[in-house]
Amino acid sequence: MFVPRSWLEYSKLRSWSVPGGRGPGGGCTFPPRMNEPTSSIDLLTTWLDREATLRVVALEATTTCRALCILHDLDGDAARDLSEAVAGGLLWASDLKASQTLSLQIELGFRTFHVDATATGLVRAMATTRSHESPIARVVVRRMGLHGLLYQSVVDIPSRDIAAILGGHSRQSDQQEVHADLRCQLDSQGLPGRVQGALLRGFPSTPAGALAGLVGAWKQRGPWGLENPCADLGERTWDRLSSQEIHHHCPCSRDRALGSIRALGHDALLEAAAKGESMEVVCDFCRSVHSFGSEEFLPSSSD
Repeated sequence: MFVPRSWLEYSKLRSWSVPGGRGPGGGCTFPPRMNEPTSSIDLLTTWLDREATLRVVALEATTTCRALCILHDLDGDAARDLSEAVAGGLLWASDLKASQTLSLQIELGFRTFHVDATATGLVRAMATTRSHESPIARVVVRRMGLHGLLYQSVVDIPSRDIAAILGGHSRQSDQQEVHADLRCQLDSQGLPGRVQGALLRGFPSTPAGALAGLVGAWKQRGPWGLENPCADLGERTWDRLSSQEIHHHCPCSRDRALGSIRALGHDALLEAAAKGESMEVVCDFCRSVHSFGSEEFLPSSSD
C-alpha cells in the first residue's frame, strides 16, 4: 500500500497519477520538477575520446529516481537498489535503436526490481516483494522491438552490488568488458538525494589495456560532475556526442487496460455485468487506475 511521506508529496502524486496520463501515446509522466531536491534536471550524456577507442556514458537521475521511490513507498536500501537499477537500465539502454526498449529484471534478496528504459531517456520502474530471499542475484535482460522480443539473457551473479551484477552480466552474456559506476546518496528521509551513474566501455578494436587504464584512472579520481565527467582522466581528449533528458514514462492507457479486462473472457464479463460490478485495472508501474462500467467492458454485438 502506498503511504505518502507528506501532504505535499501526496498532492503532487494525486495531480500526476490520473487515468489517461499525459505522456506520449497516452502514457503517464511525472511533472518535470516533482520533488526535485536540486536545481538540475535529469540528463544522460555520451562521450567519445578523440582516438575513438573508448566511450563513457554518464547520467544524473535524481529527480526521476526520487519520484519513483516515493511512488512505490521505498526508502533506505530498497530505494538505493531501485535507483541504481534505474541508472543501470538507462546506461545499458543507451546503445539501443530509438524503436527498442531494454527490459531489466534483477532478483536481489527479498525483492525483484523491474526497469524498462529506452535510448531516448524514457524509463519506468517498480519493485516487487519475493516470498523468499534469493541467495544470489539473478539478472534478466530483454531487448524489445516494435514486433516483440529481440533478445533475452538470464545470468546468475554472486553479488549484492547492482553495478557488479550488471557488469557481470555483460561479461558472461555479451562477452564484453565494461565498468559501471553507480552512486545513490540518500537524504535524511532515506530517499535519493543524488543519483549518478557512468558506464565505461570500449569497442571491438580497442587496444588491450586501454579500457583497464581508463577504469583505473576513473577509480582514483574524486567526485565528478555531468558537465565534464571525463575531466582528470589522463591526457585523452573527450568530445560529447549527445545529451538526452531523462523522463519517467509509462505507456499504459485505457485502451490497453480495457484489452486486459476483455481477455478475462465473455462469461466472466457477463457475470460481472449481471452483478452490477465495475472492473478496475491498476498499473503496477505508475499506479494509474483505470475503471470501467459494464457498458464499456462488455463487447458489443459487432465485436
